[in-house]
Amino acid sequence: MILSEIPISTSLAEGNRIDISDPKVRAGTDIFGNSTATRPPISNLDADLLWNIEDEEDFDFPALHTLRRASQVCVAWRNLIIASPSLWGRVINFNFLRQQDWRNEVMRRTAGSWLFVRGSRAGVDGIVDVIICLLAENWSRVRCLTLDLFHIGSLFNHDSCFWRLLKRPADVLVSFQLTFHSFYENTPNTESLSPPDFMIFDNIAPALRSFCAPNIKFDIRAPWTQHIRRLGLSNLLPISQLLEALKHMPLLEVLEDQHSSALTYEDATVPLPHVTLPGLKEIIFRTEFDIHPYMTFLAHLTPAQGVCLSFSATPFTEQYIPHNQAELATAGRILSTYSRSFGLSASDTIHLVLLGYQFKLTASLPTGRSFSFNLDCTSAHVDWEHPEDMLEGLIEEMTFPSFPSARTIYSIYHLRPILATTAETLRFLLDLPNEILKIALPLVKGILVDCPRTVADVLAIQAFLASRIEVGRAVSFLALEMRNVYGSVNMRFLEANTGLEVMICFDGETMRDYVCGSGNPDELIIKRPDTV
Repeated sequence: MILSEIPISTSLAEGNRIDISDPKVRAGTDIFGNSTATRPPISNLDADLLWNIEDEEDFDFPALHTLRRASQVCVAWRNLIIASPSLWGRVINFNFLRQQDWRNEVMRRTAGSWLFVRGSRAGVDGIVDVIICLLAENWSRVRCLTLDLFHIGSLFNHDSCFWRLLKRPADVLVSFQLTFHSFYENTPNTESLSPPDFMIFDNIAPALRSFCAPNIKFDIRAPWTQHIRRLGLSNLLPISQLLEALKHMPLLEVLEDQHSSALTYEDATVPLPHVTLPGLKEIIFRTEFDIHPYMTFLAHLTPAQGVCLSFSATPFTEQYIPHNQAELATAGRILSTYSRSFGLSASDTIHLVLLGYQFKLTASLPTGRSFSFNLDCTSAHVDWEHPEDMLEGLIEEMTFPSFPSARTIYSIYHLRPILATTAETLRFLLDLPNEILKIALPLVKGILVDCPRTVADVLAIQAFLASRIEVGRAVSFLALEMRNVYGSVNMRFLEANTGLEVMICFDGETMRDYVCGSGNPDELIIKRPDTV
């Protein structure tokens, strides 16, 4: 709660009002006109400061407990706290209201004020029934609702009072966040639980600014979405519908899909609109399925300057791994576009991971804002002959800026002594900042380059070997896998790398070895055996 959002005059029970700006309060008398001259200094704190202290919420030190203990400090504090219903209305946390007598007393103290209701992992002790009953009795004054419940089937049957409650219009509701957990697995439940014909809030929520309910289907075109600021997607949603709906959300600041893997891709022949959202500050996507719908959506959304993208894909089966090189190239372009909009070059902390089945880039600005892109296929148990193909397709379209402000750069490229790669990947690595290259590939002593054909490929190998020497980590072994090569490839420049062992292979079979500096550089002119 921001202090400036607290009203100076706070309505109490019928017929009473406390005005914190009253001169008597500032002049040394309490809110009831009693002298403060002989009271302890702590009791002379301004009431607005006290209000700010009481609104701090933390799991270990919940605001409800802080408020109760503060009311026992002195008479003046107790009088102020007991007589301030809005303070009590802000601390309705059912994690700490399981005792009926205390719960009833707290609700009595809220009088007619707005309610900010919280509760997590409820459902194991009957408290959900109490929560629903309390919400039903006070729905017209629920301002914020944040609940994380265990999914108990009988309670959430389609004809239950729970769904009847959420069908009611929410005239004053500003924030709504509702998630369910599996009772047995203690993990987020992502299935749709709402009835087929369910219409949340009867589509009437004029004050709603934040909505996230992964298990509840809602109409993306409902009137209340037009003034939403934070929106969490749920259930299956075609990209075209989302893009059209976003045209009518000019205030949207945060778009997220962390639990539902909601986006679906329709007929590729249907053209999709491009959308610009100037106020969008953050995009948060998590999926265990196909990345294609997300990449397509991001490609049709023009990122605002400074927008933070947090994307993570962890496909759980091989069918969802992006094998298609065109799709991976699209992901590379998305990463480049959104990182530029974020202002990646101003980052002061960068973390880059390039492993066989994983690409991860995270960066933080001095302001604390962050950017991340993670594609991790390690849990899919895929068996690729060339796992680097995924990285190859992804980074082919990527470009990186320099990092003049970077103070901390972490990198993990490969944790084995032999790096299997291609000339394209070597060019990508060479484009990275020198700060990263200095600590890259800590264990690599040899590289296997697949199918170098062109002059550019040869130059990339030469430059990479030189870069390893420059940082004091010279490569001692180089294997060249020649496939589909019918001319000759001149690698005589390697002769200058005295002691470098070169293995030349054709179609998986080793044809010859050569130690550079041996005085016979013509051995490094590579031709297929049947053309020699």
